[in-house]
Amino acid sequence: MDVTNGTVSSVHLIFPGLADFNFIVQSIPWPAPPGWILAVGNSTLDALDLTFTTTMPNSLLGFNGGTITGGDVFDLQTFQTLFVHFSGTIAPATVPDQASTLVLLALGAGGLLAVRRRSNVESKTAESA
Repeated sequence: MDVTNGTVSSVHLIFPGLADFNFIVQSIPWPAPPGWILAVGNSTLDALDLTFTTTMPNSLLGFNGGTITGGDVFDLQTFQTLFVHFSGTIAPATVPDQASTLVLLALGAGGLLAVRRRSNVESKTAESA
């Protein structure tokens, strides 16, 4: 979810017993209660519709989480309803900040170099003994 421009840019939802839902069919404001509807599909032609409240009514701008107000999963080939009456909460995925990621990467690489250097010193000491 891109909360700076108010769009759902990608999706990866896991529902037990079904193929992962990974493509967006529809993502629009939902009037009752003020919120959003997200319709997604999967590779086996199942569909998942999810309605949820938003931080700002009918907008994903600044979205920081909401309450799931409804939803269903159905088979697009038979139109059979598979699951209904969802509840819970929804929140955008968090992305680690780039600076802290680089610091952790540098610390990890430094640690690996220190271990390698230590093992080289130990092997040279063992050879000379």
